[in-house]
Amino acid sequence: MAGATGRLGRAIVEAATAQGYVVRALGRSAESLSALGAAERRAVDLLSAPSSEVEAAVDGVDAVVSSVGASIVPDLRRGRAGFLDVDTPANRRLIDAAEAQRVRRFVYVAVGCHEELGHLNYVKAHERVVAQLRQSRIEASVLRATGFFSAFESVLDLARKGRVPLLGNPEAKTNPIADGDLARLCVAALADPPAERTVGGPEVLTRRRIAELAFEALGTTPRFVELPNWLVRVLGALTRPLSPRVADLTRFFLEVSSRDCLGELAGTQRLGEYFRALALAAAQRPAQLEY
Repeated sequence: MAGATGRLGRAIVEAATAQGYVVRALGRSAESLSALGAAERRAVDLLSAPSSEVEAAVDGVDAVVSSVGASIVPDLRRGRAGFLDVDTPANRRLIDAAEAQRVRRFVYVAVGCHEELGHLNYVKAHERVVAQLRQSRIEASVLRATGFFSAFESVLDLARKGRVPLLGNPEAKTNPIADGDLARLCVAALADPPAERTVGGPEVLTRRRIAELAFEALGTTPRFVELPNWLVRVLGALTRPLSPRVADLTRFFLEVSSRDCLGELAGTQRLGEYFRALALAAAQRPAQLEY
């Protein structure tokens, strides 16, 4: 089995190894792969490597699990290329290579609420990959996640600074899923019949409640700033010349926070526990929970 690095990718490698799979981990650099416990590691840049090198990376594997994509941290230092210029071409090349090497199964992690949010570049980039998988000869499964716990770490960072901005509709509901729980679903999909599913965690929360959980983890009083939608749109438009990626994320965060985004209830880990574990780790005290 081949997989990719990144927070979710590392969780997939761990889950697959625990299930007895022999894992080949793919990543852009040897440094990013060094901490993984995979049986084999291959450094390959899916955007720039020759096709022969990408094909060699999946030669001899039975299945590919892909969480390949640009960073979803809205930070100008994390890269400026938009998701249509990173996620789509990188995964398309991986699919082409998998077809050329006769890989049997491909599991891909996409974005929940794709029907309502399909006009946004962040979601569009993933759905173009899904469309290619549907047209390929590979057995494919797609897991559309409502949101990863690791993507909400920025909420904890903002709470630590004193205030959390509330976008869209603070009462809109979602059920984000822990990276580890999603990873286990990805590994289970290797043996299940091909399917497309929208999945989330076991707990339905409002956007406001997610922010409150961050303050509770820190033991501080919740303080919010409600930003009008028009202002968020303007900020996103002004950011685009500097970073199309941050602009795409700003628009996505606004719209996904304006509506309910729910998936199948799955997993066991809860967001409040995750925040508390992070807060304890930051305070250099041993956390009781592992993620």
